[in-house]
Amino acid sequence: MIAVLQPRPEPGPPQPWSFPEVRRIHLGNGTAALLCHLPTRPVVAVHLILDIPRELEPKGLDGVAAITASALREGTATRDAEAFSEALESRGTTLGAHAGEAGVRVAVGVPVSRLHAALDLLTEAVSQPVFP
Repeated sequence: MIAVLQPRPEPGPPQPWSFPEVRRIHLGNGTAALLCHLPTRPVVAVHLILDIPRELEPKGLDGVAAITASALREGTATRDAEAFSEALESRGTTLGAHAGEAGVRVAVGVPVSRLHAALDLLTEAVSQPVFP
């Protein structure tokens, strides 16, 4: 057997790019939001930042915020872990959470057409979590 290798294509010249304008707005409920319009990207990312610094963890329970953030996908008051994961999947939504020095970040990524449903799931995860 003889392997025929094609030459690798050469990279093209770099294309000009500038970061789109970022606008700061305040929603009706007082929440601050940063908007960055990318018309060629039909996906939206929403990051909820909770002002819960790591220094507020109880003594002797280091890492509890990270464990809690990771467990947000483990179910809610109305859906067990499997049902919650299916709800996310059926809407094409990803949900992730991270606890860091400054606070907890919970994020969803979703096609723009399904944003409302994804925000409902994000709200459900942070307002009705269960930790079986």
